Amino acid sequence: MFHTDGFSEAMNVKREEYGEERFAETVKSLVRGSAADVVDGVFEAMKDFAGKAKQQDTMTIVVVKIV
Repeated sequence: MFHTDGFSEAMNVKREEYGEERFAETVKSLVRGSAADVVDGVFEAMKDFAGKAKQQDTMTIVVVKIV
């Protein structure tokens, strides 16, 4: 998996950062799914966290699973 820092630096309306630890826990909770499930789950978790807060950075993620 490769990702930009836009995920960990995302802010919610309270100006709290998502953070690397929360990002890692999110990925860990999704790791048993397909690569698409991981991508979708990460973006869903990010939307839930950020709410209506405007983000200042891009968010890019690439997930490859070898089966």
